Amino acid sequence: MSPDPHRRHQRPIYLNVHPLRLPLGAVVSIVHRFAGVMLFLVLPLLLAVWQKSLDIMGFAQLGRYASEWHGAAVVLFFLLGWHAAAGLRIMWLEWRGGAPIGLLRSTAWLVVLLALAAASGGLLWL
Repeated sequence: MSPDPHRRHQRPIYLNVHPLRLPLGAVVSIVHRFAGVMLFLVLPLLLAVWQKSLDIMGFAQLGRYASEWHGAAVVLFFLLGWHAAAGLRIMWLEWRGGAPIGLLRSTAWLVVLLALAAASGGLLWL
């Protein structure tokens, strides 16, 4: 079998992606998807905890473990804040029909700040 004359390379080309720099909007979009997947995966655990908290004995048992879950709760608040803020940003951009690059950058930074505010607010609430 002879090689295809229209194909230039017979071997795959290796693309080193480490030097590529993504814009902040792309990072916000990628982390938005990651946060959505993480929230979806943790949803059964949250529902189980909620169901257990509805019982008086279960609520007391959960209260004993509450001090050990501060870090996980802060991460959960961060993911929830990020997912909500980035989702609203994306919906606003879709509704607006695009935006200039400066506005895109500033709204991406706003998503980061709102997620950090949600995480710190969750820490203060606990």
